[in-house]
Amino acid sequence: GPSTVHPGEKALIIEFPDVRRMLMQMKAVTEGLRALMYTTAWYTDMANHGPEESREKYQDLLDLHIPICKSFGTDQGSEVANLGIQVLGGVGFTKDFPLEQNVRDQKIGSIYEGTNGIQALDLVGRKFNTKNGQLLKVLLDELCWFDQHSPEGELKGWVAEWETYRMLMQECIVSLKKTGEAEGKDGYVLYAVNMLDLMGDVLCCFYLLKQAVSAQKKWKSMIDGTASQAELLEDNEEAQFYWNKLRTTEFYVWSVLPRALSNAKTIKNANLAPLSACL
Repeated sequence: GPSTVHPGEKALIIEFPDVRRMLMQMKAVTEGLRALMYTTAWYTDMANHGPEESREKYQDLLDLHIPICKSFGTDQGSEVANLGIQVLGGVGFTKDFPLEQNVRDQKIGSIYEGTNGIQALDLVGRKFNTKNGQLLKVLLDELCWFDQHSPEGELKGWVAEWETYRMLMQECIVSLKKTGEAEGKDGYVLYAVNMLDLMGDVLCCFYLLKQAVSAQKKWKSMIDGTASQAELLEDNEEAQFYWNKLRTTEFYVWSVLPRALSNAKTIKNANLAPLSACL
């Protein structure tokens, strides 16, 4: 179609809002997962080589994060790969581009070394109940980080929005346990995957927000004294990096995180139809 940016010329697909939305979805989810994985790697180091008195804490965090990394990471990786095809439309489905191969290669992750359903069972069935719920307590304490690190500027609204999902996650953990008490083991684990995915989104967004705190400080130091934001972003790759880090976090908070509402509603509804249906 015709370009709205350069009249008289053909449009690059990146000019279309829907393509930009898909690319931003891919970017936000990928960076959120990286933040989750890097933090989990840090927990591994701290659990094995950190101060003796804090090793148990980091081991508890590590034990909770591992099934989320494996399951949420590979499921979302598949979604990102699928979006890559969608961005290019019909040609993305052909072997002229590597995207169709990426989709096939990515899928093995969700079924290798225990399907993702097994990872969710490990999280909800084992880790939630380990040491009488101590692992969850340690995680919930960790998620109170912003109580001691007050956000500034636009991050205030982002963190406030994320906090509603943090509380929602806690509500769903309680709801899941009540379902188990009323309906038994099968009822308890029926929506384990939904619980894991909800936690995955809350954690990815949390770690992006922590990165955004640092990015905001760096961006402010760069923009001070500059004639205009547009001028700074025009050819300064470092400025573009920090600016995009903020925009990516903003997008995750307002456009990716809301999907957690669906998982939360499913968990709270606790519908048992799959257990009685003739499948």
